[in-house]
Amino acid sequence: MSSETILSFNAGYALYDPDSKTVTCKPGPGKITVTKEPGEPFLYFTWEPREGFKPPADFVPFDTYVLFPGDALWVHVKQCTTGRVFALKFLSSDRREFFWMQSRTDAEDKQPGSLSTQDKSIYETLEKLLQSDEEPEEEENEAPVPGSTVVA
Repeated sequence: MSSETILSFNAGYALYDPDSKTVTCKPGPGKITVTKEPGEPFLYFTWEPREGFKPPADFVPFDTYVLFPGDALWVHVKQCTTGRVFALKFLSSDRREFFWMQSRTDAEDKQPGSLSTQDKSIYETLEKLLQSDEEPEEEENEAPVPGSTVVA
């Protein structure tokens, strides 16, 4: 059996410096894909460069994370006002991975840190996926957000 893509969206990778407590977004287009193997309770979370982007030589490749239900959170980093940054935070360790959203914002205030409709939809979907081992049920009359893929 092959894995099923549950969620896919454009996001760049960012690095956290614990000394200065700052997040630095790495240049270049990226994509996050969340997949699930049939019959397994956990998810696979992968970041990869998008087609055509060649990361610099000093770029550390990102691994696929296996996410167990209830062990990770997708957190909006509200302190960042210059972009839309999220952290994948693991509850069983101090590990955190940071990502910056790359879709255009439709936020009314046009502030770089304000979440778009798509960002909010991705946040809600990913939070539901991380909280349980069941796939979220698509609500009736809910249209998919352009630019992201949610497969039910």
